[in-house]
Amino acid sequence: MNGLVGKLTNWASIIGVIGAIGGGFYAWGEFNTRLDAIEGSDLDISAMAKNSEDIAVLNEKVEKLDLSEIAVLSDRIDGLDLSGIAVLEEKVSKLENRPAGKDWAADIAVLQDQINDIARLEDDIDEIWESLESMIEDLEKKISKNKDAVDEVKADVKINSKSIEFNSIKIEEVDTKNSNPLGG
Repeated sequence: MNGLVGKLTNWASIIGVIGAIGGGFYAWGEFNTRLDAIEGSDLDISAMAKNSEDIAVLNEKVEKLDLSEIAVLSDRIDGLDLSGIAVLEEKVSKLENRPAGKDWAADIAVLQDQINDIARLEDDIDEIWESLESMIEDLEKKISKNKDAVDEVKADVKINSKSIEFNSIKIEEVDTKNSNPLGG
């Protein structure tokens, strides 16, 4: 019985070795089939250089984004003359503290002038606000365009990276095939 187990073990080992060798030949055949398919394809890698140039141009545009419009608006807001409000408050205070029996018509004329001054200030503020909103919309559009361009560049970079990786593998496979004395 011991001899039978030993013979079965030997035969199982021999069958395992033969199976492993056959699997190796099968894998080698698949490898050669894939390599032949790659060699037969017409890949054009000249687009990678153009994409790299496009990426550099887009990066420059993002760095040169003009934000001076925001500074101009900030300067206009800082430059608003709000001294008219202080003058109006002073006039109201004088009216409140005036002695009784004064000429109401003159007071009404003063108040009407003050109302007109406030209306002009409100018009100026509305104009500046509309200008701000318009500039903000323009900036948001520009930022959106730049984000889209950056996203496209990132996608192109990923594609180029994978293309470079693929071509490197392809070159290694060709080098391996050429250095194999058994050929392929």
